[in-house]
Amino acid sequence: MQKEGARALSNQTLVSPLTAWMLRLLLAALLFFGAEILLWIDLPARTLVDWLILPPIYIGLAAVLLDLTVRFRVKDAYGVMLVVALYALCVSALANPAFTLDDYPRTLITRAIGGNGLIGLEMVGLLLVLLAGDRAKYRRYLLGFALGVGFIWGIWLRWLPESLAPMPQTETVALYAVLTLLLVGVLYVASLRYPVEQVDHLRLTLAEWGLIGGVGIVLVMVRLLDESLTLLALVGNVALILLCYGVIWSQRSPHGRTLMDDHLPQRLLSPLWVILVLIVFAGSAVLAYALPELNIAGYNQYSLVGIGFAAVGFLWLPLIAAVLSVRAIDYYSRTGQW
Repeated sequence: MQKEGARALSNQTLVSPLTAWMLRLLLAALLFFGAEILLWIDLPARTLVDWLILPPIYIGLAAVLLDLTVRFRVKDAYGVMLVVALYALCVSALANPAFTLDDYPRTLITRAIGGNGLIGLEMVGLLLVLLAGDRAKYRRYLLGFALGVGFIWGIWLRWLPESLAPMPQTETVALYAVLTLLLVGVLYVASLRYPVEQVDHLRLTLAEWGLIGGVGIVLVMVRLLDESLTLLALVGNVALILLCYGVIWSQRSPHGRTLMDDHLPQRLLSPLWVILVLIVFAGSAVLAYALPELNIAGYNQYSLVGIGFAAVGFLWLPLIAAVLSVRAIDYYSRTGQW
């Protein structure tokens, strides 16, 4: 009996980190798909150094994003927006700083927070929907996500100016998209094989935090040395990262449910529904790509999407600050305590 108990304990010790890392890898693949395929779409121009550092960037940030969500008991969309803002600031400085932080601080708002932040929030939402299985509400969300994001991606792919980013062949972009989605599918099935039973399993250990932090410092040095990241952009991003972290920490709850509780352990989404969603995504992208250039008050489709990114970037942190302020005032009015 003692040997069986020890064996079971040993298996549990091994399985818990495995389940957590399966989910982290799934989120990392989704973040990669959002940032590298949907947003900047120029993977063929990536250098060998880029391909070596992109996996640790997205894996590390996915692990940190899930850890902060669980550690500080984030339970609503505004808390997730804070965590995703931190992700957007980090990924903009590490993954593609030559483009996302090119005209600092303007592009900090439009491309880093507006672009990376919005697509990061969508990928986190997609993860939650995938983990929810066949619940009707989340299936509707997934269908709407596929329709909207596919349409915007088609516009982005067709009308992104060459002056902003060199455009690879559309067939090449489509191939990268298919390969990345296949990776997402494999990791999704693997995560179902090793479900996360408790949300606190997603918290990083001290050793894991040390490893991710050490790799992050090395990556920052690489970007500074290749001059794709300027010292001004680094200092500005670090200041905002510390600000976001401080707000997340100040809003922490020592106990209670988190946003992840309703989605773990993960449930299987019907394969037929997945096929339907992929068809809707591809169809809306093709439709948007095929549309002729429109002119609405002097703006074409790409201009309107760019304005949307800029609006998101300008409103993101002020919106969160306003919501947190209203909550604090409401709490004080009810309790008489800050």
